[in-house]
Amino acid sequence: MKTKALFAVCLLSGIGLTQLSAQKPDVTKTFSYTVEQGYWSPVYCQNDQGAFVMIDEITGTITSRVVVHYENNQYQWYMLQWSGELMSSVNQEVFRIHESDRIDIPDSGVYTYHFNLVGNMGSHYINFGILNMDDWTIVCTKSVCPGK
Repeated sequence: MKTKALFAVCLLSGIGLTQLSAQKPDVTKTFSYTVEQGYWSPVYCQNDQGAFVMIDEITGTITSRVVVHYENNQYQWYMLQWSGELMSSVNQEVFRIHESDRIDIPDSGVYTYHFNLVGNMGSHYINFGILNMDDWTIVCTKSVCPGK
């Protein structure tokens, strides 16, 4: 997630500034574009005591659809919608991912994420969390691990 967040911020800044500079005054608009990029993320489940425990790491190259919204030529928010296939570092299981991240503007350096992973060996994980881009810490706030 660290890699994707840094890449996304840089990419959005460059493209967004180009889009805004070409607009007329007081324009409100939402636009999107798609990029393929590297992805890494921990996967968490809750143990019997209710603590979140990292059970896997997933990596790969997937597609990101970036949706940017601005109002009166000022950024309001952007969304990152990830999809594709990723590989488990534990057992080589292949996961289909659907993830949605929202970043509000002005950027506080912290954003929320939600992903849904479905593996080809029967695993299924859903995680919600917060990524702090200042120190790259990830805090899982909710985890659903059916069958675990």
